[in-house]
Amino acid sequence: MMLIENCTNGVDDDGDTAVDCADSGCATAAVCGDVVINELDYDQTSTDTAEFIELLNKGGAAIDLTGLQIVFVNGADSTVYQTVTLSGSLASGQYLVAAMAAVTPAAGAIVVTYPDNEAMQNGGPDAIALYDSVHQVVIDAVSYEGGVAAAVIDGNTFNLVEGTATAAIDDPSTPMSLIRFPNGADTGNDSVDWTATETLTPGAANLLSENCANTVDDDGDGAIDCADTDCVGDAACAEICTNGIDDNANALVDCAEMSCDTLPCDALGSLCTAGVCTCPGGDVEALCGDALDNDCDGQVDCADTDCAANPVCITAGVNAVDYPVIAHGAKLVISGTGFTGSTAVTIGGVAQVFTVDSDTQITVTALADATPLASQSLVVTTTDGPTTPFALTVIRLQINELDADTVGTDALEFVEISTGVPNVNLAGYTLVFWNGSNDQTYLALELNATTDANGLLLLGNATVVPAPALQFAGNTLQNGPDAVAVHQGLPASFPNMTPLSSAGVVIDAVVYDTNDADDAELLAGLLLPTGQVQVDEGANPASETLSVQRCANGRRNGTRFAAAAPTPGVLNVLPACP
Repeated sequence: MMLIENCTNGVDDDGDTAVDCADSGCATAAVCGDVVINELDYDQTSTDTAEFIELLNKGGAAIDLTGLQIVFVNGADSTVYQTVTLSGSLASGQYLVAAMAAVTPAAGAIVVTYPDNEAMQNGGPDAIALYDSVHQVVIDAVSYEGGVAAAVIDGNTFNLVEGTATAAIDDPSTPMSLIRFPNGADTGNDSVDWTATETLTPGAANLLSENCANTVDDDGDGAIDCADTDCVGDAACAEICTNGIDDNANALVDCAEMSCDTLPCDALGSLCTAGVCTCPGGDVEALCGDALDNDCDGQVDCADTDCAANPVCITAGVNAVDYPVIAHGAKLVISGTGFTGSTAVTIGGVAQVFTVDSDTQITVTALADATPLASQSLVVTTTDGPTTPFALTVIRLQINELDADTVGTDALEFVEISTGVPNVNLAGYTLVFWNGSNDQTYLALELNATTDANGLLLLGNATVVPAPALQFAGNTLQNGPDAVAVHQGLPASFPNMTPLSSAGVVIDAVVYDTNDADDAELLAGLLLPTGQVQVDEGANPASETLSVQRCANGRRNGTRFAAAAPTPGVLNVLPACP
């Protein structure tokens, strides 16, 4: 019987005095070659349909792929959740690409297609390993979005991190991949060898793309940021006409750039005209009752000192409000004249709590929940008597339904907002996603869209039916314990990692989970004392077929929700609240 050399056991198995990889019988063995995982793209915008893993044979000879497997490892429990088995051989310098059908590798690469429903997980962390099932060794591996240090493969435990885990991530907001750079680099330290690029090259040598906004020559061609031809057309290199910066590095700033002509050059209504930032209405508030800032100084009508002697501004009255669509619980700033000594503010006949800030401004602290909905009249009782009724729209702005945990890759997530009033625009209010792991924000979306005939506004992933009025990427809404809340204000007030102490005016909120412990901080920070109940969407897999739905009105009150089959874009039909 002919003996065969085992290439990894340190023994001369076939008695020819050559041991392991020094034996000619191991010449084509993968464990004796130099094949690496060279590039991977695990996360795309919305649904992941273009994933791939690229291998490169860096060695000087072909390797036999028999027994080799690409192993997908779940970082949550360090177990294998998918395997792609290889066969044939890989020539020296040749690439192999394991990919979904939508990926087109470069000519000359070996292509192994795996079904779209057998997707790479998006990390937090996860890992990919090249595993020799014959010799039961890991030939190469990479962990992403954290380290997987104790993966269990074939009953054996392997550390899938070389040195320090890479900090590079595959950002789904821009087509990106993770690459070894320079091509095939393997120093034994993942944090050095791996980086992210916007230049995807499945089946070809890796290229590093120029980041157009970091003042670094990322691709080493001597041109930095907007001076690099790679950045032509990049949003970071378009001239912003309001910031006083030469954004596209052509020595022309703001209005001096021809592309800015007729565009706004400040936040007050000025326009670029013949290279100069000019207010179309001139330097004086010419009309003191048109609700426009004619001279672009930030002061409208009677609030502008130019109008102090204008008859329109002498009689007590309401000229404007900062929120013409005002929600229960929201703050309302009223502008006008003759407010000193005012004794009452009513909206829809309901008395409001208010403060007189000055003769020209009153602030309603929080619109009373008893205020009737739809078009209502605002009246201020001044020392001269009641003002002429001023029209505004009152809404009951509530989170009506949300679905955080959906079937598959969480591509059917949505949040439904209800107002009780059809066809109103919710600009100036923001939906904020709160992360229960640190009780800080991770996404803020302005509700700058119009409600439908049922007074509903749907936000969600692109694949949700009916199509959401506002979209966010799939697998964004975390499964809990987390929270979503409607705040009065713009997204700029809620950058990522904003703490609860900076939550501002909370109109409504839901703290939810999928069979998780309560998050006391989110409950106390976002809900009213009588409504601090965390809503359970259900335990997996039931949570994938249920959503959290409002069963009764009541802002900032977790007792007004129950779990039921999702109904995006339509009114909830639920029995009495549990």
